Amino acid sequence: MNKPASIAKTKPTLRLRVTMPGVRGLSRDIEIPASHSLAGLAKAIIGSVGWFFDHAYGFYDALGYHGHDSTVR
Repeated sequence: MNKPASIAKTKPTLRLRVTMPGVRGLSRDIEIPASHSLAGLAKAIIGSVGWFFDHAYGFYDALGYHGHDSTVR
């Protein structure tokens, strides 16, 4: 059975809830393409709270790994 054209062309997306510990009431739900880079994710998060993209950002896992140290480019 063939899928309708609108479904067949749909690209995967990620839905995320953005919160900031210590800032009561700050919560944003955003949806971005799954293909976004970490820099694209940062831009979406920063834009969702109304800031300019001049704020520093970093991504870390629970083990203390720094995303910018990755050898994968």
